[in-house]
Amino acid sequence: MDYKEQLALWRQGRSIHNDELKQCCPDFSCCDPSLRSTQEIRDLYCKAFVEGNEKLIQEMLVTFMQKACNKLTANDPDCEVQVVDRTNHTIPS
Repeated sequence: MDYKEQLALWRQGRSIHNDELKQCCPDFSCCDPSLRSTQEIRDLYCKAFVEGNEKLIQEMLVTFMQKACNKLTANDPDCEVQVVDRTNHTIPS
């Protein structure tokens, strides 16, 4: 399955981990269903993807990553996760 196929399924609400590419859905809901984004958010991400809106895509991916990291570290006050963008700038949480 290529990324576009995975994305189309994700938009429809079917979060499938892409084992071939070793790639999660944008919101990681394939690995943790509790992280599943709303239909509105999935539609917005797919629209940005089709339009090539890299700025919005990156902002959304960082938000998805931060949400996943927050969930993973919620029970460990000593755990610190830092999310950076492609230019190595720290993203505020």
